[in-house]
Amino acid sequence: MTDASGDTALHKAVRSQHLDVVKLLAKEDPEFEFPPNHAQETPLYRAAESGFQDALIVILKSCKKPTYAAGPSNRTPLHAAVIQKHKGSENDWTTAIHIEASEGDVNMIIELLNHCPDCRDTLNSNNQNALHVAILKNQDKVVCVLLGSDKCDSLVNEPDSDGNTPLHLLAASANHVPELIKHPRANKMSFNKQNQTPLDIALSCKATTKKEKLMEDLCSIGQFGKRDFEVREDDHDKDKKADQTVVKSIMKVAQIHIVVATLIMTVTFAAGITLPGGFESDSDSPNQGMAILIRKTSFCAFVVSDAIAFTFSAVSIFIYFLMAAQSRTPQCKKIVLKLYRIAGICQCLTMFAVVIASATVASGLIRCDLRYLLCEVQSNSSCSDGITMLD
Repeated sequence: MTDASGDTALHKAVRSQHLDVVKLLAKEDPEFEFPPNHAQETPLYRAAESGFQDALIVILKSCKKPTYAAGPSNRTPLHAAVIQKHKGSENDWTTAIHIEASEGDVNMIIELLNHCPDCRDTLNSNNQNALHVAILKNQDKVVCVLLGSDKCDSLVNEPDSDGNTPLHLLAASANHVPELIKHPRANKMSFNKQNQTPLDIALSCKATTKKEKLMEDLCSIGQFGKRDFEVREDDHDKDKKADQTVVKSIMKVAQIHIVVATLIMTVTFAAGITLPGGFESDSDSPNQGMAILIRKTSFCAFVVSDAIAFTFSAVSIFIYFLMAAQSRTPQCKKIVLKLYRIAGICQCLTMFAVVIASATVASGLIRCDLRYLLCEVQSNSSCSDGITMLD
């Protein structure tokens, strides 16, 4: 029965959003073809246009002969579903097959392809087809259904707004869908707008349980993909060998430096034990065992500079030992270079301190020689007076 507007009870139930009534009426007579009302709206069209998705699913599953006739302005229920979805955002556009691909509803996709095969070529706001969306949502069953249809072969190499084919998106997800990778139409060497192939993206992804298998399939199928992988491996090996060569050359120079540092440490240690001027040996003196020249400024400068030279030479040797240990680990170039620079600075400070120590010792010896000569030539005065004059 219909009312004055041509609406059946199912029209009214859909318009009023009464899902239980929709289920009851749709299952009561699955063979009945619900006709359009005076506005050319069928219950299926009304459910699609109003976004009453649950009712839409019930009608499609329960009614064996739903009316897909064109409604107002020659729009089908599929048009109505798309338009209703588009009302949510002006920048987001999707279609029914995209929605079902996202949700993984395989049966609905099969129905859509059977009744409206052209919908497979529709694109959303990102220029993505249903295969793009299924891969993004990890709906492997939907991917297999779409690839199983000969009419969907064109979807395999379609780029989206970023130039990514479905294979690019699969590589980015690090998921493994051999049906797509081994598809005869899949181009393994297609480039996106970032000049990346699917293999490039797979190599840059974080490790996952399926990444190794994905890369193995990408490299094993297609001469270009495998060659591209081999070229990358060769470049990586060349860089690694170049770093190893640099490290070896640094360690050869370090061997010479460590010999110099060892000699300086030995000399400065010996100089610190046998101080210039000797020690006070008079048992009656309160300063017994103390350095004789301890109150001289030049002697103090010598002791300080000698201690500095000894310390920095010891630090240099320790750093060279660390360099030797680090040179055996992979990717050690940066660490070895940094340690080498620090050791070089310590070596320079050591040499500077040695020069100061040598200068202070030389000046002290000259002063002692002058005192001795003055005492000898001044025979008419006491030696103590001569030393006073020299001071």
